[in-house]
Amino acid sequence: MSETPSLLPRTGAGAFYVGIVIDFSGSPFSKCTYCSRGFADGLLLKLSVAALCFLDGLHLVFVVHVGYHYLIVDVNDPEVLEEGFWSLQATPIARILVARLVQCIYLGRIWRMLSKAIGKSRGRCLMIITAVIAASSCIAAGIVVIVALDASTQFRGWPGWLEFTSSAFLDCCITVLMILVLRRGLNGGQRMKTLASTLIQYAIASGLVTSVACVTYLILYEQVKNSFAYGAMEAIVSSLYANSLLVMLNAGSLNHPSLQRSRSFIRGQDGDV
Repeated sequence: MSETPSLLPRTGAGAFYVGIVIDFSGSPFSKCTYCSRGFADGLLLKLSVAALCFLDGLHLVFVVHVGYHYLIVDVNDPEVLEEGFWSLQATPIARILVARLVQCIYLGRIWRMLSKAIGKSRGRCLMIITAVIAASSCIAAGIVVIVALDASTQFRGWPGWLEFTSSAFLDCCITVLMILVLRRGLNGGQRMKTLASTLIQYAIASGLVTSVACVTYLILYEQVKNSFAYGAMEAIVSSLYANSLLVMLNAGSLNHPSLQRSRSFIRGQDGDV
């Protein structure tokens, strides 16, 4: 009992509450917008988006349950807080699944765009192989973390470092690959250049935001152990990943003949992932 109370979160409840509010107000709008568009997307993409919406909503339920336990039910019981409970263990697993699903959808689109040039450019072939290796390693890291969380309620230490660093690294790789794919649109007409430039800026911004969010979560969780401020990042990170994809899919509603090349990336070749 000597050191346990000092390591328990006793401040930062306000930040956690703000994180839940942001989570509530963010992705639901993007989800409703996507569903109302009635896109002729492929079945695989529709199933992927449905799974993403389900996992993101499930993550929000887990976050609210964690907040209920920490802030209301067991706030004065250090032993219960230290032992953990089911939603505390399930929350990071849901977040990992959301992040990896979004990253896989992005990589699937990049693969379809770059695979056409495998026979034309050895450099692009090498880039695809490197991306596949990096993505496989990061996805494997997520699986390892999920297995570790299934055996223990403690996320501090190597599981946290492995998860967040691999997520940030894969986000950076996806951003670079998206820029390489989209920059071909800069050779088109003025409207094509404008859209390609906008998508490149969005790719940089979304990749930077998710990477910074992962690093911020890691710093708060590993270094500020007596505060619950990291809970705000737990609530926000999943929503950031979901929105980064849904907003781009909603941009596919742009309907102009000169935008078809960029829309082929937004919606995927033949409307599929």
